[in-house]
Amino acid sequence: MNKLLLCTVLIIVFADIVFSQKSISEVYREEGKTSTNINLTKSVSTASTNNFGLNSKSIGDLLAFPDLTSPYMYWQYSPVTEGDAFWIKADVKNNGQAAAGASYVKAYLSTDNNFDVANDYYLGEKPVNALAAGSTQTIEWDFNFPNIGSGTYSVWIVVIVDSRNQITESDESNPWKAYTSFSAKDPTIGGSLQITVQNIDGTSTPLPGVNGSVKLYNSSNQLVSTQSTSSSGVATFTNVSAGTGYYYKVYHNPNNPTTIFGQEYWGQKTGITINTGQTTTETFKRNMPYGNGTEFHVFNNSTNQEIPIGGNVNSGTQLKITFTVVNPNFSGAASQSVKGKVVIDRDKTSNYDFDQTSSSQTVSVGSSTVFTYYYTPTQTGSYYRVSGTFTNVNGTDTYT
Repeated sequence: MNKLLLCTVLIIVFADIVFSQKSISEVYREEGKTSTNINLTKSVSTASTNNFGLNSKSIGDLLAFPDLTSPYMYWQYSPVTEGDAFWIKADVKNNGQAAAGASYVKAYLSTDNNFDVANDYYLGEKPVNALAAGSTQTIEWDFNFPNIGSGTYSVWIVVIVDSRNQITESDESNPWKAYTSFSAKDPTIGGSLQITVQNIDGTSTPLPGVNGSVKLYNSSNQLVSTQSTSSSGVATFTNVSAGTGYYYKVYHNPNNPTTIFGQEYWGQKTGITINTGQTTTETFKRNMPYGNGTEFHVFNNSTNQEIPIGGNVNSGTQLKITFTVVNPNFSGAASQSVKGKVVIDRDKTSNYDFDQTSSSQTVSVGSSTVFTYYYTPTQTGSYYRVSGTFTNVNGTDTYT
């Protein structure tokens, strides 16, 4: 009688057991890296209340259930590139008090960091051996990483132990998710292009220096990207789609001395090929007609005597101004139609004292032409001059 009473009391104690969320703080071991502490959390789930009758189960049966968990998850490396061979692993552990029979486990890749696997990427289902209480089996999934995001994004591993509900457990809430994510990224779709821009003398400093820019176009004449030059005159393009028929145009934005004509067009180069995973290097030397700064002269037209910079002349004296333009010689060079422009002014503001553009002249490859202007200053003061070369580029007079 006393034994029966004891059993009855024990059954009443266990009659209203409720199994709730399980949260475990564990050491996560990512391959090749120092272990870090993270949390792995079972999904929130509460089992139904079980009321046991006197003859339904023995006390030993009530105490001895298996409980399949996934306390550790692993990934191969981070960040992983979409399309690369990759693996993840998950430990399946019997954390209960009794042996678990053979079962199955499913794995998913989540980008939304929750337990709902409806929109997660399914990696497949794997068999799990029978596990004694306290024992563990590590399961591995090998695959090529899928396209499940854009740019660089975070991915969490989600596993469902006992995925076919074959095992009666003390806790039937079976999805597990790592709190720590790894990173995935879009694949490299092409290569890189590095262009060293040089002035006509073969140097990159001081011009263009940081004041250059390069525009890259594809074979369909679409602008791919514009990059500024570094202090050493280098423009770099990255992650450019592999292909042929690229070309680029080079510009310089003068700021020393300041020009009133704006951006200079230094020329272009065609026939560029971009290869996946490789860097194409180019050296570009300015190849459009340019004004030779050392060949700008001012003469007293009556005496043909040259007036140096800082020199003096009487008001009312007619000046003859000559300005030389050079068409450089390079592979693929052609004759160019050019115009010279000279502006002279005392206060360096618009409504200039003298502003004249020449008629066009054709300059053959490797040769030069001299433009001549006449100007008679009538006001006293210091005069400043700016000269520029304009080349016919596809029907438009372009400052070069």
